Amino acid sequence: MSSQRLAGSESLFLRQRADDPVDWYPWGDEAFALAATTDRPIFLSIGYAACRWSSQMQRESFRDPAIAARLRTDFVPVLVDRDLRPDVDALYLESLLEMQGEAGWPASLFLLADRRPFTGATYLPPTARFGLPSFGEVLERVAEMWRDDRQVLVGAADQLRKQLFVPPPRADAPDAAGYAAAVAALTEIHDEVYGGFGDGQKFPHVPELELALLGGVDGLPGADDALRASLLAMDHGALQDHLGGGFHRSCLERTWDRPQFEKPLAENAQLLRLYARASSYLTRHGREAADEVVGAIRVARDTAAYLLGDLAHPGGGFCAAEAAEDPNGEGWFYTFTHAEAQKILGPGPLPYGLRSDAPAEQRQVLTTRSGVPVATVRARLLSWRDRRARPARDTQRVVAWNALAASALAEAGRLFAEARWVGAAAETVALLREHAADRRAIGASEPATLDDLTHLAEACLAVHQAQPHDHAWLLAARDLASEAWTRFADGAGACAPPDDRTDLFLRRTVFTDGAEPNGNARLAEVLRQLELLGFDVGARLDGLLEAAAGTLRDAPTATPGLWSVVRGRTAPPRQGPVALIVAGDHEDRRTRLLLRVWNRSWRPQGVVAIAHTAADREAIPLARDKHPGPDGTPLAYVCRAGRCDFPVASVDDLGKVLG
Repeated sequence: MSSQRLAGSESLFLRQRADDPVDWYPWGDEAFALAATTDRPIFLSIGYAACRWSSQMQRESFRDPAIAARLRTDFVPVLVDRDLRPDVDALYLESLLEMQGEAGWPASLFLLADRRPFTGATYLPPTARFGLPSFGEVLERVAEMWRDDRQVLVGAADQLRKQLFVPPPRADAPDAAGYAAAVAALTEIHDEVYGGFGDGQKFPHVPELELALLGGVDGLPGADDALRASLLAMDHGALQDHLGGGFHRSCLERTWDRPQFEKPLAENAQLLRLYARASSYLTRHGREAADEVVGAIRVARDTAAYLLGDLAHPGGGFCAAEAAEDPNGEGWFYTFTHAEAQKILGPGPLPYGLRSDAPAEQRQVLTTRSGVPVATVRARLLSWRDRRARPARDTQRVVAWNALAASALAEAGRLFAEARWVGAAAETVALLREHAADRRAIGASEPATLDDLTHLAEACLAVHQAQPHDHAWLLAARDLASEAWTRFADGAGACAPPDDRTDLFLRRTVFTDGAEPNGNARLAEVLRQLELLGFDVGARLDGLLEAAAGTLRDAPTATPGLWSVVRGRTAPPRQGPVALIVAGDHEDRRTRLLLRVWNRSWRPQGVVAIAHTAADREAIPLARDKHPGPDGTPLAYVCRAGRCDFPVASVDDLGKVLG
């Protein structure tokens, strides 16, 4: 029975379903062999522990004895935790998107015994509603077709595989004009009324906003407006947890008013970095954006505190998410009735957009569109809320998401001079390298994915930027990038799931970003930074961008991560990224003052390193001919596009050269 198969699973999601009456099998050869020998189709359910709709479908359908009996008789039911098998998740969500025009969790698919899907859906209710058939009706219809009209299903599987088995298109190498066109395409889908992208459910879309941020730096039309409107919408709407810090996964409406209450690590990490960078970028607008700068700093600090507090794992690193549901239902923990708020705060106007004319029992979501309340009001409401039972945490420590958190903390800590954040980032990366460098998660047996290795490499670079004298981080990033290439190279210039992953019905090379940054895009970014420091990786980076060129051309708004890399490679020297080499002892006060000039502002796509000893210069190719002054005076070398200016020794001169 499934209780024996799932109870000892590494996956929290699978363990949560061990007591279902459905006879679940984990993803693996046993289930597919059973489907072949018993001539039954597979029912595949993909979800994760913190997903509200996965939990709802479990309560409504998977614990229903009649549904369980139908699944046991006519199907082989299989569970996949998308946290631990993102490759399986990505392939079947792409299949769902192709079949149904939409995808999400829970993903509910029907497969042949050779793992090819022939139909599917997302959430299915126990009775027909929301314009959806009931889950029982779908099971009955699929079972009937399997029995009486199977060739139609096999034909559908054949057709879907043909549609998915399309090599990435080829095109000319992407250039600066393509980058500008990609930013323009992004601004066209920006919601000019409410901020964000599109006119339906709103997600943070951080890779897209980071591309808009670069577009704003370059003065491209519409980019600044799209960025600033989205930052304000996410800050003041219901996406943010205004009391405890951090962000929810999405808002269900265009207006950012109704959140999906789950708080995932990956999105919060990306938003921390975005708001930290934006706080520096917005200062260029002077007094016009003074309130926005203060707001971006506040959001970044609150999000960092949330990561280091509520999402911190007792064994080090960070939990995957806080769930959407608490013991009282979805969102109860985060919401207040107006009577509760008045009891806590006393008579007077209610803060956080709470309406005193709302129905007495209506639980209201907090916003700050009418202004951010004073700290004492926040503290009183938070103290009250902290007495409630919290939503459960998904305690899996996924390497890729922990690496995203480390990258964000390292960069934000450097920009805000928060040594504790940088220390937490370094500790997290060290933990991952020691306990899970070749695994998907700490304590898991699943091997590392491309995302795990590339995000970890980027985290090593981020820590090196915060500790630019310690080149072990830099060399670790170089080695991880090399390992990613060795393990995942697809033979056509990019990376894909490895050949030894024989449990996938199709091996696909993907360049598009989703809620999390794309692995090929992050590998390209790591290579770009290494190239700036003189490492011989340019040919490999050229090949990756050429392999992605067709997708970049055809889907510019879906590939913001790679377009950001293109910008870093093709910008005019005086507008493009800077590599700063400081030749001096990192303990010398003069060296630290030069570094302070660099760190006081976000330098778009730039890199820095300290070279003091011969070993330092050997570790960094760009630094091999960079020496301190004859009397040991630290010197700063500002390099653009491989050419370095005459070195400067004073803080003022460095500030002028950097601009």
